[in-house]
Amino acid sequence: MLLFWIRVAYLAVAVLFYLLGYWHESTGNAYTVLFFHNWPNAISVVICSALIGAVYARHRNTDVLGVTIGLIVYEMLQCWIPERTFDWLDIMGSIISMVLYLTAYHLMFKPVITRIAWSKCCKSTT
Repeated sequence: MLLFWIRVAYLAVAVLFYLLGYWHESTGNAYTVLFFHNWPNAISVVICSALIGAVYARHRNTDVLGVTIGLIVYEMLQCWIPERTFDWLDIMGSIISMVLYLTAYHLMFKPVITRIAWSKCCKSTT
Protein backbone atom coordinates (compact mmCIF):
# COMPACT_ATOMS: atom_id res chain seq x y z
CA MET A 1 0.00 0.00 0.00
CA LEU A 2 2.90 2.32 0.73
CA LEU A 3 4.29 1.82 -2.77
CA PHE A 4 0.93 2.88 -4.23
CA TRP A 5 1.00 6.18 -2.34
CA ILE A 6 4.62 6.79 -3.28
CA ARG A 7 3.66 6.37 -6.93
CA VAL A 8 0.66 8.67 -6.52
CA ALA A 9 2.84 11.36 -4.93
CA TYR A 10 5.41 11.21 -7.74
CA LEU A 11 2.66 11.28 -10.36
CA ALA A 12 1.05 14.28 -8.65
CA VAL A 13 4.35 16.17 -8.79
CA ALA A 14 4.72 15.37 -12.50
CA VAL A 15 1.15 16.49 -13.30
CA LEU A 16 1.54 19.66 -11.23
CA PHE A 17 4.67 20.71 -13.09
CA TYR A 18 3.11 19.74 -16.42
CA LEU A 19 0.20 22.08 -15.67
CA LEU A 20 2.65 24.78 -14.61
CA GLY A 21 4.09 24.45 -18.12
CA TYR A 22 0.71 25.35 -19.56
CA TRP A 23 0.54 28.33 -17.23
CA HIS A 24 3.98 29.39 -18.47
CA GLU A 25 2.79 29.28 -22.09
CA SER A 26 -0.28 31.37 -21.29
CA THR A 27 1.73 34.21 -19.77
CA GLY A 28 3.19 35.21 -23.12
CA ASN A 29 6.72 36.11 -24.03
CA ALA A 30 8.61 37.33 -20.97
CA TYR A 31 12.26 37.41 -21.94
CA THR A 32 12.84 40.32 -19.58
CA VAL A 33 12.76 37.95 -16.59
CA LEU A 34 15.95 35.93 -16.09
CA PHE A 35 15.44 32.18 -16.59
CA PHE A 36 11.76 32.62 -17.49
CA HIS A 37 12.32 31.40 -21.04
CA ASN A 38 14.28 28.45 -19.61
CA TRP A 39 11.26 27.22 -17.65
CA PRO A 40 10.54 24.29 -20.04
CA ASN A 41 14.01 22.87 -19.45
CA ALA A 42 13.68 23.30 -15.71
CA ILE A 43 10.32 21.57 -15.46
CA SER A 44 11.50 18.76 -17.73
CA VAL A 45 13.94 17.64 -15.03
CA VAL A 46 11.16 17.56 -12.43
CA ILE A 47 8.57 15.89 -14.69
CA CYS A 48 10.88 13.16 -16.00
CA SER A 49 12.37 12.45 -12.57
CA ALA A 50 8.93 12.30 -10.97
CA LEU A 51 7.63 9.95 -13.68
CA ILE A 52 10.61 7.64 -13.14
CA GLY A 53 9.78 7.71 -9.43
CA ALA A 54 6.13 6.94 -10.17
CA VAL A 55 6.95 3.98 -12.43
CA TYR A 56 9.50 2.36 -10.13
CA ALA A 57 8.09 3.65 -6.79
CA ARG A 58 11.55 4.64 -5.63
CA HIS A 59 13.94 7.55 -5.80
CA ARG A 60 17.56 7.38 -6.88
CA ASN A 61 19.76 10.42 -7.23
CA THR A 62 21.35 8.80 -10.27
CA ASP A 63 17.98 8.84 -12.07
CA VAL A 64 17.67 12.60 -11.56
CA LEU A 65 21.29 13.08 -12.61
CA GLY A 66 20.71 10.97 -15.72
CA VAL A 67 17.70 13.05 -16.74
CA THR A 68 19.70 16.24 -16.27
CA ILE A 69 22.66 14.93 -18.26
CA GLY A 70 20.28 13.86 -21.03
CA LEU A 71 18.80 17.37 -21.22
CA ILE A 72 22.27 18.92 -21.27
CA VAL A 73 23.38 16.61 -24.09
CA TYR A 74 20.21 17.45 -26.03
CA GLU A 75 20.90 21.15 -25.55
CA MET A 76 24.43 20.72 -26.87
CA LEU A 77 23.16 18.74 -29.87
CA GLN A 78 21.03 21.75 -30.79
CA CYS A 79 24.19 23.34 -32.19
CA TRP A 80 23.85 20.96 -35.15
CA ILE A 81 20.06 20.66 -35.41
CA PRO A 82 18.52 23.06 -37.94
CA GLU A 83 15.97 25.54 -36.58
CA ARG A 84 17.18 24.95 -33.00
CA THR A 85 19.03 27.36 -30.75
CA PHE A 86 21.74 26.52 -28.24
CA ASP A 87 21.39 28.46 -24.99
CA TRP A 88 23.69 28.26 -21.97
CA LEU A 89 20.84 29.41 -19.75
CA ASP A 90 18.88 26.27 -20.67
CA ILE A 91 21.74 24.22 -19.26
CA MET A 92 21.81 26.38 -16.14
CA GLY A 93 18.04 26.02 -15.78
CA SER A 94 18.34 22.22 -15.92
CA ILE A 95 21.13 22.17 -13.33
CA ILE A 96 19.32 24.56 -10.98
CA SER A 97 16.14 22.50 -11.30
CA MET A 98 18.06 19.30 -10.50
CA VAL A 99 19.55 20.87 -7.37
CA LEU A 100 16.16 22.19 -6.23
CA TYR A 101 14.44 18.85 -6.91
CA LEU A 102 17.05 16.86 -4.98
CA THR A 103 17.02 19.39 -2.13
CA ALA A 104 13.23 19.28 -1.88
CA TYR A 105 13.25 15.48 -1.96
CA HIS A 106 15.84 15.12 0.78
CA LEU A 107 14.30 17.81 3.00
CA MET A 108 10.60 16.98 2.65
CA PHE A 109 9.73 13.73 0.90
CA LYS A 110 12.42 11.36 2.19
CA PRO A 111 11.76 12.00 5.92
CA VAL A 112 8.02 11.35 5.43
CA ILE A 113 8.64 8.06 3.61
CA THR A 114 11.19 6.99 6.22
CA ARG A 115 8.79 7.81 9.06
CA ILE A 116 5.90 5.90 7.44
CA ALA A 117 8.05 2.89 6.63
CA TRP A 118 9.54 2.87 10.12
CA SER A 119 6.12 3.05 11.79
CA LYS A 120 4.83 0.16 9.65
CA CYS A 121 7.92 -1.87 10.48
CA CYS A 122 7.46 -1.29 14.21
CA LYS A 123 3.73 -2.10 14.11
CA SER A 124 4.27 -5.39 12.29
CA THR A 125 6.83 -6.65 14.85
CA THR A 126 4.77 -5.84 17.94
